[in-house]
Amino acid sequence: MDIVSGTRTLFHEQQFLNVSFRGAHVLPVQDTSVASVISYAVKNKGASSLSAALEISPNGIDFTEDAVATIDAGALKVIVPNRFLRWTRVRLTSAHREKAAADVYYQDQTLGISREGH
Repeated sequence: MDIVSGTRTLFHEQQFLNVSFRGAHVLPVQDTSVASVISYAVKNKGASSLSAALEISPNGIDFTEDAVATIDAGALKVIVPNRFLRWTRVRLTSAHREKAAADVYYQDQTLGISREGH
């Protein structure tokens, strides 16, 4: 790995803990425009499986599905985007509109770009 003087890797995370819902729930949007690596870890804390869909958007308003994972009760899965657009969010959906709960961890790394003023 080459290290360029004046650059550094920046790490950012957000945690959405004990998210309870019935049916579907959309998490807040992240501006992922300067991130080099993006990951969402979803821990299913409910008794039934749930679906986690990673959605992307060019404008923060209109979203399209990019990646989907089915997560069994008690399991943890990582979802990463397949394509790039500036805005990213996760939509959680419970099986058969059952009550569900999850912990979602958003993490990104950015090489050599400051988030200040962004």
